[in-house]
Amino acid sequence: MADEKEIEKQDKKEGGDLLGSIAWALILIWAGLVFLASNLGWFSQWGLTVDQSWNFQGFRDWTTFSVWNLIALGAGVILLLEAVAQLLLPNYRGRAGGTLVLAAVCIGIGLGGWLRIIYGR
Repeated sequence: MADEKEIEKQDKKEGGDLLGSIAWALILIWAGLVFLASNLGWFSQWGLTVDQSWNFQGFRDWTTFSVWNLIALGAGVILLLEAVAQLLLPNYRGRAGGTLVLAAVCIGIGLGGWLRIIYGR
């Protein structure tokens, strides 16, 4: 009985967090798609006002909604979906708190560009 629990713990350590791996892979794919859309000029074709410079200017210097805001917003949504999956799936319960905090921070950074545009600050 103790050996079976030891084997289960070892399997969990070696396997890692499947949901976390999937979420980070989706975040990298999302970032690649945003950079591709920026490079090909799709944002202007769709009528979206997105600063298409890739250089990171710092949090205080964001005056328009940039590519980095869009990446952070998408990452926050993906992390939020991961946290919901962690809460719903019994094998991953109890590990959603940190993911929720990180999702909130990413969504806040992502929406920060729009708030600066709306309020003009």
